Amino acid sequence: MTVIHILKESTRLLFKRPKIFIPNMSVALIYAAFELILIKLFMDIINEIMFASPNEFHDILFSNLIPIVGILAFYPILGAMDLITYSMYPSLVSDYHEGRDISLWLALKSSLGSWRVWLTLGLVLLLFLIFIVPIVMIPVMIYLLTENIFFIFLAFFIFITALILLMMAVFFVIPIGVIENEKPIESFKRSYQLAIRYRVEVFSLITILIIIIIIAFALGNIPGIGLCTEITYFAIAIFILIKIIQSLIYTYICVVNPYFYVHFKNRGIKQ
Repeated sequence: MTVIHILKESTRLLFKRPKIFIPNMSVALIYAAFELILIKLFMDIINEIMFASPNEFHDILFSNLIPIVGILAFYPILGAMDLITYSMYPSLVSDYHEGRDISLWLALKSSLGSWRVWLTLGLVLLLFLIFIVPIVMIPVMIYLLTENIFFIFLAFFIFITALILLMMAVFFVIPIGVIENEKPIESFKRSYQLAIRYRVEVFSLITILIIIIIIAFALGNIPGIGLCTEITYFAIAIFILIKIIQSLIYTYICVVNPYFYVHFKNRGIKQ
């Protein structure tokens, strides 16, 4: 019942304090702008190549490569913005629980003050991807050679299992780092200890969150597919609308995570 209670209370918090959506929604709109620019650039390249002679391919690719690389170079900054935004929510949730007015500005300051924690978490996630992607690609390559669908399911199982284990280990890192103002190593250590102690609740909640993330990710990519065919004002409007909906879903996830930590903390659990 603890997990259901946390999910319900997180939903109630969002309705009571709607301005809590602002950080994620702002980042989502920035992402949407960058993705629209990238889609436009790629479509321009494709259109030019379709009507170009073989001798012109090199010039077309080179002339468009620089702006694309320039846009892609901003993605690490967007990733940092994601982590900063995510790290704002422990302060917002904690203030709400303690009956204080939530302040986006103070939450941002708190997030920036915990930069070592979220930067370390970002590096851990990056290393995880570097480690797991080659492993997942093995059954994918076998599938391409054998066309046996079993290997696709195996790749999915390996990735999801590894993701759940990682998320369980780092689930409380940001709430501990921000709310308790702990250093990275201590935040990771205490997060792991809490995850082990409450593994059933954490596993259940993470499983639910992963399902929500998959839905949000799929939802966010549907309009992008349409835009790759033709860019219209209607398609752009739908694209932005879906990104906003996606940000609402991610905000819920950002609230559930620290709410879980605060819930146990308020019950007098000693970390």
